[in-house]
Amino acid sequence: MKRNLTKILLLLVATLFAVQTAQAYFFASVFMVTGTITLQGRPADKDQVVAAFIGNDKVAEAKTRDNGAFELQIPEYDPTKPEIKGYHSTDDVIQVKLEGKIAKPTFNPNADNLKIDLRVETTLDVKLSTWGKIKALFK
Repeated sequence: MKRNLTKILLLLVATLFAVQTAQAYFFASVFMVTGTITLQGRPADKDQVVAAFIGNDKVAEAKTRDNGAFELQIPEYDPTKPEIKGYHSTDDVIQVKLEGKIAKPTFNPNADNLKIDLRVETTLDVKLSTWGKIKALFK
């Protein structure tokens, strides 16, 4: 009886060790961002695309749920899998976009989890060169 209990305990410890090793090998650290996102002061509609970018690299994408709720899982960059984009350091700046529109504020992956409320404020996005052309018309 005592011998069987020892075997079961050793098997349990070995299994736990194997699972932790496999997770460390196959799954890099993931930065979880949850919260809500608003568009012009109203919660974003359900099933809109929310994407996280570091520079020009898309590092995560999800869809909004009820009341503009979202959840993004941003992986840590793994040089053995360069095709999977992720954050390199806690100094990286993450920019979120809702259906291609920039949300504010930006943030850094400096904790395991972050809860944040993002907002998208649409503005007239006119290039300065366009203003120069308009001014030239009235000279």
